Formats: sequence, structure tokens, C-alpha cells
Amino acid sequence: MSEPEKRVGEDGLEALLQRALASTPPPALPPSFTGKVLDRLRPRRLAPRARRMLQLYFAAAALLSAGVMASLGVDGVVIAAALAVPAAIALLLRKQLT
Repeated sequence: MSEPEKRVGEDGLEALLQRALASTPPPALPPSFTGKVLDRLRPRRLAPRARRMLQLYFAAAALLSAGVMASLGVDGVVIAAALAVPAAIALLLRKQLT
């Protein structure tokens, strides 16, 4: 098959494809689709009991960490900074999410 013959066949196929695509309506998502996606992506709020358990875990971990650092002879300012920085980041993220 020579180059011009190939070209004509490809052009005919392209024209057929364009006609077929032009005759069908474009696919569309249902109107409720965006809402469903956003509902799935939004973070769910923790139940009050789960939130309380996380608070107790944080307090126990902070006390244990402070106790271990104090027993190793770490200065009180360093202990306070080591506990305050993650707490500050958590508060900033909490305000940003709500």
C-alpha cells in the first residue's frame, strides 16, 4: 500500500470516528456525584469517647516522656519545649480543620 492510499484510509477512519463522536452526547456525571465525593473526602469527627481517649493518651505520653527526660537529667526548659512544640502544632492543625 502506498503512502497516499494509506493516508486516504486513515482520513476516512478519522472522519468516521469524528462523525460517531459528534452524534453521541458527551458522558455526564449525575448531579449528586460531587456531593457524594465531598462527603467521602471530608474528615469525620471523632466520637466524644474516642476524643477523650486520645486526650488521655496524649496526657499519659507527655507525662511519661517528661519523666523519662527528667530522669536522664534533661533541663526543664528543653523538656517544656519538647512537649510544647507538638502541642502547638496539634492546636494549629485543629483550628485549621474546624
